[in-house]
Amino acid sequence: RSSAASDVYKRQGLFRSLFGECETPDFEGKECAFVRKSLYILILVILAGGVVLTLYSPDVLSLLFILIMVGIIVAAILGGVLPVLRYDQALERGLESIDRAMEVQTSSTWSAILGYEGFFGQRVLDQFFDEYRNKVKGQQESGQVLCDIDEYINEDVLSLHSWQTLVNQVPGMLTSLGILGTFIGLLIGIRGIGFSTVNDALTSVQTLLSGIQIAFYTSIAGVILSLIFNILYRSAWNALMRSLGLFVDSFHKNVIPSVEEQTLYRERREFNQIAQLLDRLPKTPAFSVSNPAVAAGGAEHEK
Repeated sequence: RSSAASDVYKRQGLFRSLFGECETPDFEGKECAFVRKSLYILILVILAGGVVLTLYSPDVLSLLFILIMVGIIVAAILGGVLPVLRYDQALERGLESIDRAMEVQTSSTWSAILGYEGFFGQRVLDQFFDEYRNKVKGQQESGQVLCDIDEYINEDVLSLHSWQTLVNQVPGMLTSLGILGTFIGLLIGIRGIGFSTVNDALTSVQTLLSGIQIAFYTSIAGVILSLIFNILYRSAWNALMRSLGLFVDSFHKNVIPSVEEQTLYRERREFNQIAQLLDRLPKTPAFSVSNPAVAAGGAEHEK
């Protein structure tokens, strides 16, 4: 390795000496596992709630609305929540890979990571990490890595591949379906009102009550399912962002510093080199940096 390229790894050691090793304590791994288990339980709760609301639907129209809501929730869980949980677990495996690489007796943690296949154990993240690794290989000869890990693995990338924009609309869709069922139920009740005879009046009251029942049931179901799903997805996304932050922080401290840190180190190194050159200059009062020969002649004339 050239001396210029080794500066990156020297900077890595300086960073460790200043901030210490960034390891993932056992309790953090257990905490992440506990959060994921809690979220899986919450998934079962919301699915069970959808089944219960379906079974207790007072009529066919309410049943239709509940089935639509449950279908939307199932699609959102499969396409949005479960990918988020998988990415969260993959980032935790990335932290474990960094810890294993730090235990390997090599010139640097990065050298050990170069030999890893399936760094995250997840197809999408491994693909992005391979792109980053190939980019870094091409930049090592210059002595400064100009690309950062969070340019390849970041919130925007995870959001894109977990359909976050679409999944965020699910709570609003559930509430809107509940409100729609409310208006349809009231419309059904109002349309059946008639008071021409006593029997018509009694029938109208029954029809109105049936419409009100549809209205309240769909609204309550929409609010309940929307609330539980919102808690589920927000909790899963926050857990993912926490794991992403821990991974990026550990990678910068223990593998390759961020571009800003490398730039700061290079500027300090250049400043130190200039200071050393200035220290080597003669300290005589007559010395001139612009014309040292004249200054030297003046010094001989004085002698």
